[in-house]
Amino acid sequence: MTTTTTVGPPGVSVQDSDQRCPYCFASLPRDGLFRICPVGRRTGGEPCAGAQPRIFGRLDRPFCEDHPDVELVALCQSRECGRRLPDRWNEVTTTCLAMVGIRGSGKSVYISVTVDLLIRWARRRGMTITHYNQASEDSFRERFGALHLDEGRLLPSTEREGIGQRVGHQEPVLLRIQRPGIRDHVLVLRDVAGEDLQDSAMSARIFRFITRADGLIQLIDPMSFPSIRAALVGLVEDPANDYPPDAVWGHLQSLMFAVNGEQARFIPVALTVSKFDLVAMAAEQHEMLARALSGRGLRVRQDPSLALNRWNRQDSDLLDLELRTLLYRLDAVSLLNRVRHHDDGSSPVRLFAVSALGHPPSVGKLAAQGKTPFRCLDPVLWFLSRAGLG
Repeated sequence: MTTTTTVGPPGVSVQDSDQRCPYCFASLPRDGLFRICPVGRRTGGEPCAGAQPRIFGRLDRPFCEDHPDVELVALCQSRECGRRLPDRWNEVTTTCLAMVGIRGSGKSVYISVTVDLLIRWARRRGMTITHYNQASEDSFRERFGALHLDEGRLLPSTEREGIGQRVGHQEPVLLRIQRPGIRDHVLVLRDVAGEDLQDSAMSARIFRFITRADGLIQLIDPMSFPSIRAALVGLVEDPANDYPPDAVWGHLQSLMFAVNGEQARFIPVALTVSKFDLVAMAAEQHEMLARALSGRGLRVRQDPSLALNRWNRQDSDLLDLELRTLLYRLDAVSLLNRVRHHDDGSSPVRLFAVSALGHPPSVGKLAAQGKTPFRCLDPVLWFLSRAGLG
């Protein structure tokens, strides 16, 4: 049966919030942002008029009364966050996504490749997608640039988070989407370490942002399925991480309950089989998989994403059905049961298949064929369509 996804017509958002903090994903108020004076004190040492948080709206001032040359800075109003928001954040709308999956599922590589694809895709569509500002571009290049260098080095795993600790790996990727005639929109991507997701005691304080996201992209490593792993023994270098993806799903559900109580409403999930090139390789060794992937008209054998102006629901519905059948044949019954219980229409689950590299890596580097990404845009375009962007 097909997924019952609610998506409004182009230009109509079905997201819960159209503007969030890019760090904690808290919804920001429509009537203004908290702002403070960076100086904070008058010459005599007394607190200045802009030292305390205050609402900044159309009728308020952007500059401190005691320091006319000092612009007030916007802060997130969430008590556990309070971080300074990027400049001119009140002028944009947002889609905030969390990347989740076990260690080695390919989240960092997927982000690196997909950002490059999005920029190319937008250029062909008469749109512009750029990094939000120079700081966000520098952060992205420092973290993901290795994959785009000539030597094609693979990326290190995302570091675990801790209370009171902030590392570069947790800084969000901020992509500004510009189209004529509409307000600028920012796609926010936050990566979560696989070790944290494999921990049943995920901290509600640290990972509260996941429960506020506009959506989750959960990557499933094919090597977590016994039949795939058995078919590829001796053929790929990737060490198997057989941690079950349905257990990660269970940890995320527990986190939702811990933050929002037993009546927690779940958020949309793009359940995404990553490294799909490994599935295709395993099919050469496994008769059941070969039969499952043998049809020439199957959507898992085609990638129309760069040729599309927007997310294509018909294509995605067919792909979703094919992947549900594939997971059933891979004995992922527990995972499919969780999907069925989660997908209530308002919080849909849709299945995708991607391959960021197109070929298994060799000795810690890209394969000699280079990168040939497959369907990486699909999950992101689905969420952008939910934000009214096509």
